[in-house]
Amino acid sequence: MKRADFIITPIKLVALAIICSSCEEKSPVASFDPPPPKHRIEISQMKVLNVSEWLFFHETDIIEVEVHLREYIPDRFLGCARWSVNVVGSARFDTLYVRSGNLQTEKGYLSYEEIEDKRVYLEVIEDDLIPCPQKGLFDSFFRYGKSDPFDGHLLGTPQTMRFGYVPLIRISKGKRIN
Repeated sequence: MKRADFIITPIKLVALAIICSSCEEKSPVASFDPPPPKHRIEISQMKVLNVSEWLFFHETDIIEVEVHLREYIPDRFLGCARWSVNVVGSARFDTLYVRSGNLQTEKGYLSYEEIEDKRVYLEVIEDDLIPCPQKGLFDSFFRYGKSDPFDGHLLGTPQTMRFGYVPLIRISKGKRIN
């Protein structure tokens, strides 16, 4: 090799600058965007009729109602909310009013983001053998009603529905899950 090969000339310097300017500088530290927020699915109001029919067969003063959210196809459990209510002394013995609850899974809250791209339906039942939120075989003594299938993204705004013995259920995307 000649000594001239190691000498940096202005032409070599310009060529090196052009080559380096097209290279992207990579940071040795990776940056991560925070995960997008997730939101609960909230039932803010529900009314259930024919409560006394169920109580007549079971001879009890406690009624346990569950709302199940299920994927339409394939038919599979997504999450549920559960209420246990003592109905003795109720002014309207045949009607149960529920004020609020959040749908849950075995792992915690069911998020709106998990269901927004699914076709789903609601089912309101008397407590099944395996209490919510554990999933198991559907085995309920009494079904209060089943909604028509709907797109999960509709829960992004409050939805008021009625079906079967459920003349009112209000469900929507709720508070953020921390």
